[in-house]
Parts: sequence; structure tokens; C-alpha cells
Amino acid sequence: MSSTANAPVTVTDQVADQDRAPASEREPATIWASREYRAWFAGDLLQDLGAGIAMFAFPLVCLAVTGSPVHAGTVGFFQGAGTLLGILPGGVLADRHNRRTLRLVSSGLGVLAQLALVALLLTGTANVANLAALAFLDRLRNSLLSPASNSMLKQVVPGRLLPNAVAANQGRDAAVTLATGPAGGALLAIHLYVPALAQIIGQLASMGATLLMRGDYRPGRSCGDECSGRAGCPENSENSASSISTGRISRALAEFNESLRWIWDRTAVRVLLICACLLNLGWAGMMMSVTLGLADRGVEPALIGLLATALGCGALAGAVVAAKVVARVASGVLIVAGFLMCAGVVALVPFLPGLGWIGAVYALMGLIIPAVNAAVMGLVTLMTPNELMGRVGSVSQFFSSGAAAFAPALAGWGIGALGWELTQSAFAFPTALAAFAMLASAQVRRIPASPQWENYLEETGALSARD
Repeated sequence: MSSTANAPVTVTDQVADQDRAPASEREPATIWASREYRAWFAGDLLQDLGAGIAMFAFPLVCLAVTGSPVHAGTVGFFQGAGTLLGILPGGVLADRHNRRTLRLVSSGLGVLAQLALVALLLTGTANVANLAALAFLDRLRNSLLSPASNSMLKQVVPGRLLPNAVAANQGRDAAVTLATGPAGGALLAIHLYVPALAQIIGQLASMGATLLMRGDYRPGRSCGDECSGRAGCPENSENSASSISTGRISRALAEFNESLRWIWDRTAVRVLLICACLLNLGWAGMMMSVTLGLADRGVEPALIGLLATALGCGALAGAVVAAKVVARVASGVLIVAGFLMCAGVVALVPFLPGLGWIGAVYALMGLIIPAVNAAVMGLVTLMTPNELMGRVGSVSQFFSSGAAAFAPALAGWGIGALGWELTQSAFAFPTALAAFAMLASAQVRRIPASPQWENYLEETGALSARD
């Protein structure tokens, strides 16, 4: 979803004369004591605020322009295709190039995409074809370049602070969700192009925050001496993709295969990704079918946006205690409970009598989302070698969220062919399957609370790729 995960990650405080110092030389006491983390966090927050407003508004803009949920679904299909095509190459880019530079390029191209949307809407030339083309290109841009930002996190904070950083990010996402729905609805009431202006402002502000970062964010720079001779290190390993001399395509495929092997060797990660794929498809599809269905019935965008506010309120409350919950409750228990709860919510929503009830259930679900995401993302981030962060993150996103990228298309087409209620009910099947599969996984159920993660990973051999 955001880009709830959107799934699913150490440079510390640095002064001008030690921009390229190894992360291990200086460690902040807390994440907020790190100047680099504050700049990274601000950049992500500002970008997400603008993007969240635009993402909430864009399906409603398409519906207003085309007048049909089916046509809005068609635009959503190309949007999903752009997302899916860029995810895997994006991970390779993040592990090859300076991640700070990639984040700056992403923001700059995002500004250009939204300027094009504003021009189409102001001139009255927007239609299904050009909206679909623009949505495809913008999502391709995002999925190609956004892995760089999350891949920076392990270089920004030390490993012991990763659970806190991930929990803080969940709080940020909750605050964004809280604000973007009502803001998107209010801005739509002014004009269809105004939400795009909000994203332009967010992207520009994010560029400013990223420019304040002074660390060295080239992949592998924090490997240090331990990288020598290790499979997968881009600097020194003879077996790594960087030593292959058969051309760029061969190197990219070798790097991609390396991340696949890394994931395949870890049963818990495989199970989490497969179940997340099913769960995210059902959850995103249910939410989009609710949004499009209400809009098609004439409900004001501002009222629809209050559903996102309800979800954000619950998530914000959950984010306040997420770090403590992850530290005290076994992550396996937390993850299974979250999946079962989500499956129950998706199954219940089609039978709720009104907007208020849907909002209440959204708020209830929001309470557990931050802790579940913090457990999953924190664990996977901890076990992933720095030089594989981009590729593992992209492969994880591809499998966990790839199907969900087409949720807007499935929701729009489903409403046109099957009706609102039946379309919502259909999305309950993948979430139920995901919940029961997660419940059946002994590997996931055994995951302990965060203070015991490293011992658990060593005992299960999940850290072997680092040796």
C-alpha cells in the first residue's frame, strides 16, 4: 500500500570533513540524533505527502474525465503495468548507482510528469489514452527509481536502531494517510488539476531535503573489510555480478539472480512474500472498489477521503506503540494476527451499512498495520546485506505488491461487469488464502520479538550470505 510496504529498509551523523567516513565510526544514540536520518526522513515525508494526495485523487480524476469506472480501470491497468515493469530493474539500479542521485532524479522526473498532467487537465485534452500513457510513464519512473530511497536506510542508521527507524517510518506513513485523503478531496473540489500541484510541491521539497544529505550513498560503501572475498560484494568478490564481463544485460541478470537465490534460501522470507502478494491484492482491491463505487454513486470526494483519515488515525495510534509492541510481542504471533485481522476486515466490508461503519473498521485495521509492517520490514532489512538492499527490496516489492498494482484495474472492471458488492466480496478470497497460509507456516510462527532477531537469524542460518 504505500505505498502501504506500500512492504517492504549505516551512515551516521556526519560533519563536512568526514562525508565519506564509514558508518561504523560514529553512531547516534537515537535515530533523531542523526542529521542524515532527519534529512532522509524529511525528504521521504514531503515526497509521500504530495504523492499521497495525488494518488488518492488520480482514480477520481480519471473517473471524472472518462465518466466510467471501466475506463478508470483501464487507466489503472496501465498504471499497474508501469509499476510492475520498473520494480526489478529498479533494484539493480539502486545497487549499481549512487542512491542519493537516483532519489534526486526521481523527484525531478516526478515534477515533469505532474506538470504534464496539469497541462492536460487545464487544456481540456485529457482522455483515456493520454491519461493511461502518463500514468504508465509516471509509475515506471517511480518503480525504477524509488528503491534507491529505501535502500539508503541501512546506510543511514546502525543495525541496532533499524526497528526504531522502521517504526518511525510507519508513523510517518500513518500521518500521511491521515492527511492525504481529506486534503485530496478538498483540493479536487477546487479543480481537478490542484492535487497534481500538491505533488509538484512535495517533489521539489523532497529534492531540497535530499540535497542536505552529506553521506556517501554509493552501494557497498559500508561493506568495509568484512566484504573481502564475500559472494555478492560488488567491490571485491570475483563471483559477483560486477566481475562478469559478458555485457550489461548479463551483469544485470546475474545481479538479479543473486537476489533471487538469496530470497529462495530463506523459507520465512519466501512465505512472507507469497502471503503478502495475496493479502495486498485483496486489501488494495477492496479499498479501490470502495473508492470507485462511492464516487460512482455520487458521494463527494471529501467524504470518501475521510475513510483514509479513519485508516490514518488508527495507523497513527498504532505507530506510537509499534516499536514497543515489536520489542515485546513475538513477531510471528504479530504477523499471523495481522493477516487474520485483515482477512476478516476485507470479508466484512461489503456487508457494512454505511460510510461510518466502513471508516470504523478501517480505523480498527489501522491499529495493527504499523506493528506488522515494522516486524516484517525490520527483520528482512536486518538480515539483508547492504550491497543487496536494492535488489532484495525490489524483488520483495515485485512479489508482495506486483498483483496489487493491478487492483485499480480489477476494481474498475469488476464494478462495471459484476457490480459493487460482488466485486468487493471477490477480493476477500485472496486475503483469506493468505491468512490461512501464514497461520500454517511454522517458520513464521517461530519468529521472536525484535531483541532476539539476530539470535534467531543466526540459529536458522539466515545470515549465512553475509559470511
